[in-house]
Parts: sequence; structure tokens; C-alpha cells
Amino acid sequence: MHYSMKKATDLLGLGVQGLVTVPFDNNYRVRVDLLAQKVEELKASGACVVAIVGVAGATETGSIDDLDALANIAQEHGIHFHVDGAWGAPGLFSQDMRKAMTGIERADSVTVDGHKQLFVPMGSGVLLLKDPECCRFVAKTASYIIRKGSMDAGRFTLEGSRPGNAIYMHANMKCIGSAGFEMIVNRTSRMCRHMAHTLEATGIFEVVLQPQMNILLYRFVPQNLRHKVFGGATLTEKEYEALDGANVWLQETQKSDGRTFVSRTTVFDPRHGRHLVSLRVVIGNPLTDESDIDAVISDQFLILEAAR
Repeated sequence: MHYSMKKATDLLGLGVQGLVTVPFDNNYRVRVDLLAQKVEELKASGACVVAIVGVAGATETGSIDDLDALANIAQEHGIHFHVDGAWGAPGLFSQDMRKAMTGIERADSVTVDGHKQLFVPMGSGVLLLKDPECCRFVAKTASYIIRKGSMDAGRFTLEGSRPGNAIYMHANMKCIGSAGFEMIVNRTSRMCRHMAHTLEATGIFEVVLQPQMNILLYRFVPQNLRHKVFGGATLTEKEYEALDGANVWLQETQKSDGRTFVSRTTVFDPRHGRHLVSLRVVIGNPLTDESDIDAVISDQFLILEAAR
């Protein structure tokens, strides 16, 4: 879940306590069975469920929820269905990836961040609505600006004065086009899979989950922990601390050395039943190729070898 969901509930006056989360599976997809159960429980308690939010490409893991199943639940209970496609919605350009997002077309609303995978300047977010008339419920006007009948988008948004950022999106759609975006998405996703396979073949890195798009989570496993981690055994508290520490050290050293770079995050790992540090790679540049990826991994080997 993106932190913007907490912002949204605050802006709506519900507070973060009004945001109900549901556990996810080993692939970081929301558990549909538990979501259906939670909706039933909330309705039975008299609570009003404002919306069900599904994710099409989580910014931290790249995971894609079963959007069609979520749409079924929303439709059954008459609940607004929103899809957070800020990162992953451009995957719809790809015929290979489109099937994974089946159900997004049933959403009542979808968000897309153009400044992520559509290569336009920051602040180019898009809200798509199945029924644009929904906007009129929050429309506001003034006598000196944005008068009734005005076409100014500021009538409907938190921002009153709006920049003309839509022109960037229009230009890229004309210059790159749907076929171009399909090629970009397919290539970056393919490079991500190449990196996952290369890391697994080393025998010293654990891929946290197979990439569903172009985001990869993995971690370095110290030699004394490999038999346990790769064997599926439970680690002790000190061993988990050592595992986290090793990955923090590797990421910080690689960043400090300045030759190559990966980021890191801390996510709940359902296989271990706890939050663990993971190295995180996002391949957004379509010019990234196998040699770049191999250079990143080789650099990590150099760092590890130098520390022995």
C-alpha cells in the first residue's frame, strides 16, 4: 500500500484509523478471500465502506493485485472500486503484461503518474474516472475566476490554479506512441527478469519475489546463513539482525563507492513472518541492458570480496 492512501484518508477527514488494510500473499498480492471477509465484517458492524483499492504495480514491490476479483467484490457490495496504477498502469501498453491487469477496466477510478513510466516531468499525475460526472460533487466556482461553465480543471481539484501539464502527456503519446511504450515496458521488464535469474544463479543472493514488472527485491545472504535461508529454516533473532545488517552495509558501501547503485527498503516478508531489509532495483531506463545489470552485480561481488 502506498503512503498516499494514508494521506487520502486524512484529507477525507476519516483519519488513518479509517483505513483498513488486508494481508497479502507471498507474491505481495492482497488476499482476496480475506478482503471479502473483511468487507462482510465491516458491513455487519454498520461501517460504511467508501472504497476498495487495488494496486496495479506497487511502487515498492511491483506486485499486481487480482483486480478482476476485487472488482467482483466491489460490484457485489456496491462499493467504489479504485485502482492505484501510479506506477504500473503503463504496463497496459504491453500485450504481454495486459492480462495480469485484467479487471482494471472495471474500476470506477484509476490513478496514473505520467512522471514515472510515461517519461514526462514531475507532477504529471492523471485521474481517470469511469463517470466524469462524479467531479461535479466537489466542483467549486468563484465570481472572479473559474466561473460556472468554465472549462478550468481547478473546479474539481485540490489545486485551484493548475499548470498545463497535460500537454506533456499529449506530446509523448504523439512522439512515442502506444507501440513505443509497449517496447519500453517489455524491455525494462525483461531486463528485470534477467537480473533476477542472474542473481539466483550466483547462489549468494535471495530473490524475495519474482518480478511482476520492472521492480526487483532481493537480498545478500551471508555464507553462515545460506543453509538456513535457502533451506527455508527459521532464523534466530540475532541471525535476522545479521541478515539485515549485511544488506544495509552492502547497499551503503555500494552507494558510497559511487560506481553503481541499488536502493533498499524494508518490507514484511510473509515467508519469514517479519519485516526484513531488501535491496531494491527499479529498471525504468529503456537503455539499460544486460551489461549494466551485470556491472551492478559484479560491483557487489567486488565489495564482498574486498571485505573478506
